[in-house]
Amino acid sequence: MKKTPERIEKLAAEYVLGSLQGSARARFERWMMESYSVRQEVWYWEAHFSSLNEAVNELQPSAGVWEGISQRLWRAQAPLSDSSGGERVSRFPDRGRLWRSWSLVATAASLLLALALTLNLIEQPSAEPPLMAAITSAEQTEWIFNTGAERGQLLTRAVSAVPAAPDKDYELWVLPRSGDPVSLGIIQADGQRMVIHLTEEQRQQLLESRKLAISLEPEGGSPSGVPTGPVLHVTELLSL
Repeated sequence: MKKTPERIEKLAAEYVLGSLQGSARARFERWMMESYSVRQEVWYWEAHFSSLNEAVNELQPSAGVWEGISQRLWRAQAPLSDSSGGERVSRFPDRGRLWRSWSLVATAASLLLALALTLNLIEQPSAEPPLMAAITSAEQTEWIFNTGAERGQLLTRAVSAVPAAPDKDYELWVLPRSGDPVSLGIIQADGQRMVIHLTEEQRQQLLESRKLAISLEPEGGSPSGVPTGPVLHVTELLSL
């Protein structure tokens, strides 16, 4: 598997859409674990396609829709007799073949929809551009930050960051264009995704400056409302 930028982009998009299957998907997942640039490409496509749900209005089908589909697919049609008057044969559809055909159709449809969205052939609702940042050291990703699908959400996850000492905590800050840093609370280096719900003021400050910082504070966070310990990282959120 040649690791060209074009191939990385293509496989990452297929991986996120779910059309990359079987051994190819397993190989790509191993490749993701080995390469930071591949993980970045996957993050990009995850954020890019996250607007798919927002672009489609919810529609509640009538109660008879599924019943009608089931009857068309699975009902046994009238039995047939062979010309010799032998045993009757039931005409049940080959379900395995039918589902394989439907799977191919669904995959093709998802790829066409993704392509249409990428080329702006489908009008999408206006929304804030997704923002993302990654803090790295020695070619390893320590922290990932990105804005969520819902307004005022900031998602963070420690990938390889070392947990703080028992009497210390990591604290996340917005660095506004003017004034003191604004605390977004304590963040844990436990590998779990954390959702931070921003106030409207915090959201505006983050959108304007797009800068975050992590400081090492006493357990429970800064006692003064501003960083008191060493500032370990500063990063900037970028538009995807």
